[in-house]
Amino acid sequence: MADKGSKNKKKLYDLLKDLEKQVYESDELTHSMSLENLSCHQDVCQYLSEKGRSHQHYRYYSSAGRILRVLSDSSVFLTDGLKWNDQFDSGKFNPPYSGYKRFGTCMSYSKSESIAMWMLYGGKDGDGAMIDFSRETLLDALRAPQFEFGHFDKNGSFVADKSLDANKVKIDLFDVVYFKKADGQGEQFCLSLPFEPQATVSKLIFDNFGPFTKHEGGADKKLDTPVSGLESACTRWRPGSSPWRPSRRGSA
Repeated sequence: MADKGSKNKKKLYDLLKDLEKQVYESDELTHSMSLENLSCHQDVCQYLSEKGRSHQHYRYYSSAGRILRVLSDSSVFLTDGLKWNDQFDSGKFNPPYSGYKRFGTCMSYSKSESIAMWMLYGGKDGDGAMIDFSRETLLDALRAPQFEFGHFDKNGSFVADKSLDANKVKIDLFDVVYFKKADGQGEQFCLSLPFEPQATVSKLIFDNFGPFTKHEGGADKKLDTPVSGLESACTRWRPGSSPWRPSRRGSA
């Protein structure tokens, strides 16, 4: 383990190698599948959080109907991922061995608008929209005193089942790590962030960052906004009370 002064200078590659040493070379006891209790695992999560909090743009793409709901309610809805269209994201977001129940959404921190995201949400019928949140708005929202947990009813309206105080919920912004299968190395995976060295890790370490990973084929400078708390279908996160103005793209 490095001291605090040097740890702050480490990149993802260095932190993952520290974790690898802690898992395979130290005498610390760990769960056979979960590494969440290890200090080096927490160091990686802290680094991804620092990266996630550092951007100027947080672009949230969705259907026009969902964006209008966000605007009218001044809320972003975070889900547990069970119905996400990406099977990897859905399967890895809440692993059975984790001590957390996670809820999240995905935003893009790209300085320019994403053609891929516009094609996904507005390509078929031109019914896509986007909100570009500022860093200040989201950081202020992280300090909310309470968070609501609940579900969507058959009409698509959010129903709050329970509210939890902030001291019972962990919420943050995290950069997503891109991965690919390592060539010719068995159960090994390559993990990287933009403009940083790539690290090759074991399947055990890779699995423990499933909630924060995305296949590099789908990379679009994304970040996740996970929150852990009550086991439920959805949580409502209020990033501000003032109205937001969405960008909208129609079909040509």
